[in-house]
Parts: sequence; structure tokens; C-alpha cells
Amino acid sequence: MNKIKLRKLLKLKRDKIKKAHRKKFSKIIIKKFLKYFEQILKNKKNIMLYISFKSEVETKSLIKFLLKKKLKVYVPVIIDEKVHPVRLKVNDKFKKGKFNILEPAKKIKLTNFNLLDIIIIPGICFDKKGNRIGFGKGYFDRFLSKLDKKIIKIGFAFSKQIVKKIPAKKHDIKMDYIITEREIINCKGSK
Repeated sequence: MNKIKLRKLLKLKRDKIKKAHRKKFSKIIIKKFLKYFEQILKNKKNIMLYISFKSEVETKSLIKFLLKKKLKVYVPVIIDEKVHPVRLKVNDKFKKGKFNILEPAKKIKLTNFNLLDIIIIPGICFDKKGNRIGFGKGYFDRFLSKLDKKIIKIGFAFSKQIVKKIPAKKHDIKMDYIITEREIINCKGSK
């Protein structure tokens, strides 16, 4: 199946997950992330993650937790058709940005992207080799291609979003890990 068909099919599948289940599964995913990456989080200080939108794995509670732990939290903001990590602070005000996704009203951009330690990335679907299908604009792939390979890339997804195989191209950037409510998939060995 090609990417366009997969994107359409899996987005519908994700949207059909009941809100109560999405909420429950999201809590499990966050718990898995915090437990698995506990030691790494003690030494790493700069995390970029998305502000959840529509039927994505919910991240708002994770953002609050990370801010409470005094980590530097960045969210992806589209500026001039490019992803920019923008610093998030505890009392930030929000506005709707591109695609109506919430973003900080005040934009404090991170200029050296390689200061990031971990990036948590949304997607429509993933395969166990770390391939990802997003919304089809290529924003994240272009952004990720500029980063140091040591930065940990994690996809958050519901288990229904994991497919057998995604047709990947050379420029597609793979995840290092994918976390679902059922498992943590280490994709590093399958690159």
C-alpha cells in the first residue's frame, strides 16, 4: 500500500479510537516513556515534544511534568514552512498556529538544534523499523535531517497505528524508538 492510502486509512483508524481509550492509552504511553528513559532524563535537559492535537497521543500531562522537573521543553512550531523548536515555559499563553495547532504566543526559538537531547514526534503510522508517516508535508523529515544522529527520536503512537511495512525513501528519517500502550519498540537495530 502506498503512503497516501496508508495515511488515509490509519488516520481514520486513529480517529475511531474512543476518547476514553485514547486518554487511558496516552497515560500508559507516558508512563512507559518516563520509566524507560528515567536515567536518560536525569542527565538530559532539552526535550522537544509536540502539543497533542485531535486524536494524537495526548502529551499535555507529560509537558506539565517535564516543566515541573525543570527540564527545558521545546515544541515544534512551523515558521516560514520550517519546524522550529520553541521554548515552552510554565505560564506561557497559547495561540492557534499553522493547522490550528496550539503554540506559545511568545516565540523563544532554539537556534542550535543540536542542543536537543530527545525529540518526541507524532505520526499517523509507524512500522517496527522506525519508519513514519506524518501529515505529508515533510516538515519533520526536513527538520530531523539537520540534526546530530545522537539525538534520541521517539515516536508516540497507539498500537493500532503500527503497520507491517511503510514504503520508505532515502530522505525519510527513522525513529530510534516507538512507544505504544502495548510496547516499546527499539528500532535502532533495524536501520
